[in-house]
Amino acid sequence: MNARLATLALLALAAAAAVAGEAPVSREGVGPYFRLAVPPAIYGLSIRPALDDLRLLDAQRQPLAWAWAPEPAADTDPLRQDLPLFPLPDEARPEAGLPASIRIGADGSVLWQAGRPAPPAPATPARRWLLDAHGARGTLLSLDLQWQGSAQGVFPLALEASDDLRHWRPLNPEAAVLHLERDGQQLHQAEVALDAAQARYLRLTWLGQPLSLSRATVEHLDQRLPAPVLQWTPPRPPDRCDERACTWALPPRLPLDALRLDLAEPNTVAVVRLSEPAAPAAQAGPFRRHHALHGLRHRHAGRSGESPAPHDVEVWQGVLWRLDLNTASSSDASRESRQPVIALDGRASPSLRLQARRSTREWGATPPTLAVGSRTRELVFLARDAGPVRLAWGDPQAPGQPLAPSELMPLGRAGTPSPASVSLPALAFPALPLEPAAAPASGARADAGHMPWLWAALAAGLLLLAGMAWSLLRSTREAPDGAGH
Repeated sequence: MNARLATLALLALAAAAAVAGEAPVSREGVGPYFRLAVPPAIYGLSIRPALDDLRLLDAQRQPLAWAWAPEPAADTDPLRQDLPLFPLPDEARPEAGLPASIRIGADGSVLWQAGRPAPPAPATPARRWLLDAHGARGTLLSLDLQWQGSAQGVFPLALEASDDLRHWRPLNPEAAVLHLERDGQQLHQAEVALDAAQARYLRLTWLGQPLSLSRATVEHLDQRLPAPVLQWTPPRPPDRCDERACTWALPPRLPLDALRLDLAEPNTVAVVRLSEPAAPAAQAGPFRRHHALHGLRHRHAGRSGESPAPHDVEVWQGVLWRLDLNTASSSDASRESRQPVIALDGRASPSLRLQARRSTREWGATPPTLAVGSRTRELVFLARDAGPVRLAWGDPQAPGQPLAPSELMPLGRAGTPSPASVSLPALAFPALPLEPAAAPASGARADAGHMPWLWAALAAGLLLLAGMAWSLLRSTREAPDGAGH
């Protein structure tokens, strides 16, 4: 009950805090069409989740026509394909290219050199592996790894991408897979995000203990989609913690496209569960769908072996880690591996709760920090002249009424719209406590101690009803005797 009341209070405060405002729009180029990136702070300023109160005004304060810029969409379902694996010998340095036993076929496939048999499996797992992904055309979504043996732990790795096996670029320098068993339960994570990569070849380097790979399967789209561009909030400590969990209050209606959870202390591993309140949260309008790639990556979100509590909804479950990878021979004194970015589906929530498996002491004396990544929403507007333009919001009597892109550009897209920009007030984080620190010692309801304004509102309502009843009764008594005949 307390969590639901706190959620309603947060939403009420967010609605009260949203007031009408304006900000100047800077333009570059000649137009007449301009593309404006609206920062995520607009969700806390607007009075409507769908942002349909936005307006663009010219120098005479007349509204300008505008439309939401089209967003990429996945035309097909993801495909899965096994990748050929090639262990690289330790003596083959990254800058030395391919070893002599490997050649490239006419179609781009990686093959063992003719006349030379495939080398036997080494006595110890290879530290570097070459993965042939030339057949997985389009956009690479994720890589699923299988390995031999029953090793347990967190195994950090780095991924690189190349199109010619000569020039390599970083792809995912802080990835990891893991396998943990305890008290009859297992936690297995073998998937690595590929961040919408488009590459013919991948190179995997184990940063800690190497594993002997037996299979690698890539999930990809048979089309090219760009990765979402995110804007991040500053890392924040939790608003409150107890023995089992920490809770963060979030800016109102801010879409959650990605999260960064960073542990404060090195060489720390914690099994956690991230959830949001079950009470309805302010959702974005019908235009605000999650990014196509994030939706595909997390179409099974919320399914886990652990049953969620009845008062919340699971967002993510996994392992947080911060591992020191320094060795005696390491030349990089600050090399670490951390939990990578968690991609979400663009939902909006008033708060997030990070629950430890047993106790928050599992992540040390200092709790983790949380940063929220939200992709920038873009709109296109048509300017009448070179005069100043302002972005306005918060007026319920003057809705923005965006057009469809085909309506805004009836002649089709004539080139690329010129860039425009706007600066908005910073995101506002609610300061309201989300949960009581502890149950009251007496048998009184916790709601009364933490929500006094609810009782004040109830008392005021009762007084108003009593006054109305007394006024009605008095008027009835003072009526003439024959009034009722």
